[in-house]
Amino acid sequence: MHILKELILFILILFASTQFSYSQAVDSTKQAQTTKKQVTKAEINEPSFFTKVMGYADSLASLRTKLVEVSLSFLGTPYKYASVGPTTFDCSGFISYIYQFYNIMLPHSSSLQSKMGKLVDLTNAIKGDLIFFGYINRDGSYSVSHVGMVYNNNNGVVEMIHASTSDGVRIDKTDSNTWNSYWSRKFLFVKRIID
Repeated sequence: MHILKELILFILILFASTQFSYSQAVDSTKQAQTTKKQVTKAEINEPSFFTKVMGYADSLASLRTKLVEVSLSFLGTPYKYASVGPTTFDCSGFISYIYQFYNIMLPHSSSLQSKMGKLVDLTNAIKGDLIFFGYINRDGSYSVSHVGMVYNNNNGVVEMIHASTSDGVRIDKTDSNTWNSYWSRKFLFVKRIID
C-alpha cells in the first residue's frame, strides 16, 4: 500500500512537471509568434534608414552637420588614386569614408555614387549633398569623373569639400576663380543622399 501511494505520488509529480513544461513551451511559442508579428509590423512601419542613425545624430540636419564636421578634420589630406583613407584619399574614397562614420555605406566609385539619392538644384544644395562632375556624352548620357560634398550654402554660394588631385582635401566655392575657370564647365548635378 505504501509503495502504491509513492507510485501514485511519483506519477502525479511527473504529470505536473510535464504539464508545466508543455505550458512553458506553449507560452514560448506564443511569445515567439507575438514577437515575430511585432517585428513584421515594425518592418512594415519602419522609418527610413537615416532615422535609424539617431543614436549618432538627433536629426537629419544634425547628421548633415556632423558629416561636414568630420570632413573638415581631413582638410589638407593628400590625394592618392584609389585610396579610401585615412591618410590619403581619392574623391569617391573621401566621400565614402566620411559617410561611413555614420554607418552610411556608399560605393567607392563616383559613378556609382551618382546613381544614389535624388536630384537637387545646385542653388538648393545643403550640407551633405553630393556634387558630381564629368562630361555629357553625345547621346545625352553622362560620364562622372569627380565627386565632392556640399560643405555650406550661403545664399546660393555653395562651398564644396572634396579630394582634388592637385591639393588633396580642400574647399572650393561656386563664386571662386577655380570654380569659374574649371569646375563650372564640368559640373553635372547635385544628389541628396540623406533625406
